[in-house]
This record gives sequence, C-alpha cells and structure tokens, in this order.
Amino acid sequence: MPFKSKAQLRKFAAMAARGEIGRRKFREWLNETPNIGKLPERVGSKLTAAATRAHRRKAKR
Repeated sequence: MPFKSKAQLRKFAAMAARGEIGRRKFREWLNETPNIGKLPERVGSKLTAAATRAHRRKAKR
C-alpha cells in the first residue's frame, strides 16, 4: 500500500517509532511509494463542492 501524502507518511513513521506498527511494514510501504518527493502535503476530500454543501446542510438538521 503506497503512501498517498506526506502527512500520512509522517504519521506512519511516528507510529512505527512508537511500536504501533512494525518497522518492516513501514519500510515495505515506503518502498512501494513511487516518488516521495512528488507526494502532496495532504490529500483532500473527493466530494464536490455541491456534495459538500448538501452534506453540511444534512448534518445541521
């Protein structure tokens, strides 16, 4: 499972350091990530603007 963002990579690195996931699994995912330098800082939601507004209206009820 390659990383999708730099934020996700940092989170899993911290989890590996704390022992919550194995270092071997972290290195495996790191090797599967094609280009770490081109990862976005964060990955946003896939909802469109209209869907986001509809979701917020529904949540207010």
